Amino acid sequence: MRSSLLCQSESWKNYDIDSLACLYNTEIVAVLDRLIPQRTVTCRRRPSDPWFDQECRDSKRRVCRLEHASSPASKAAANDPAAAATWNAERRTYRDLLCQKRESFWQAKVESERSSPRRLWQSIDTLM
Repeated sequence: MRSSLLCQSESWKNYDIDSLACLYNTEIVAVLDRLIPQRTVTCRRRPSDPWFDQECRDSKRRVCRLEHASSPASKAAANDPAAAATWNAERRTYRDLLCQKRESFWQAKVESERSSPRRLWQSIDTLM
């Protein structure tokens, strides 16, 4: 009812565009605060895996770029039917690279700490 009275009122002529925009923003924020109260969310950043190096980052970036290019929403995918096959091949290569990097890192870690069982178990604990 309040809004219908405001719409019929002649007082809108007294507002300029900036005042109306400010009023709109204020009302929208008030409605949103009532429906969806603001709350604090804590995002804890997880440290990167020690074996995830620049080569892995580059490969991951390549896979993401190819995934985007092969998606149905992409105009490039309509012109290139082999985009999905290229993306799948690159994704397999990325997965194999991750597996190889992880395996070689932990093999080297275990080999280097073989003489110190305590440090070896500490490394295994951090893995778990």
